[in-house]
Amino acid sequence: LSIRRQRQMCIRDRFREDTSSPDDTVSRNVDLNAFEFGVSKKLNDTYTLFSKLGQSYRVPNADDNEPFSRPFADKFINPQRAKEVEFGVNRTAPGNRQTVRLFFAKLKDEIIAAPFDFGGFLGIANVNLDKSERLGVELEHVSDLTNDLELRAAYTYLDASIESEPLDNVRVPLVPSHRAQVGLNYDFSEDTRVDFLLSAQSDQRIGGDLTTPQGVGHIPGFAVADLAFHRTFGKAKVSLSINNLFDRSYYSQAYFNFFGNPAPVGVYPDPERNMKLTARFDF
Repeated sequence: LSIRRQRQMCIRDRFREDTSSPDDTVSRNVDLNAFEFGVSKKLNDTYTLFSKLGQSYRVPNADDNEPFSRPFADKFINPQRAKEVEFGVNRTAPGNRQTVRLFFAKLKDEIIAAPFDFGGFLGIANVNLDKSERLGVELEHVSDLTNDLELRAAYTYLDASIESEPLDNVRVPLVPSHRAQVGLNYDFSEDTRVDFLLSAQSDQRIGGDLTTPQGVGHIPGFAVADLAFHRTFGKAKVSLSINNLFDRSYYSQAYFNFFGNPAPVGVYPDPERNMKLTARFDF
């Protein structure tokens, strides 16, 4: 049983127009609460049921509330609020374990970039969605293939939709329906380990496009492989990771270009094959 509660007050934003003095400010106080309440019940040595109820929020950052990125300079983007419920079961057996998790979330004032009419001038602005929802299922599997080789697999299905007019049942942009991961962890010795991870996701709607249920374009699905080597030297640990191992060309971020010049979709490519070396020392 676990209970967690957070509270945040006073969100302040400052802006200045050509006709205003440096001391002009617009501010407001917002009382926000977050909590998480969870319960688990062990049925036997193999199965454990669990559930969770929670409430969370996301406060708009400086970019969200930047005066030229929101519809009206003297009106704030509201904090995003969510109420969440989750149910699931864990199965544990010698050499393997599985988890099935169902979750549902209702969101109020979700922050999103969308087309907006600025008094006859059409553009893109950060706005609050009135109501939106998330409904999904997560599956996880871990098993020992040998004494030194471990298999990990995970799959998530997520339905993300807007639940208010005039965009009722329109899918939320930049949220893929399917995500999957398969990984292998091999222990060469007590001090050396190699991890291989294959991650994939389905296509998703481009950001900033909320005008039609079908959308003007989609980000194609992709799969990317990563490889990592870990070596421990006493209290020191060195890791070398090779990301995007097969040098795939792909992108996970794209936005509707409202002006259509030079193209109707602006794409932000993800990194090509790259390497990262990290070191850690425990005192």
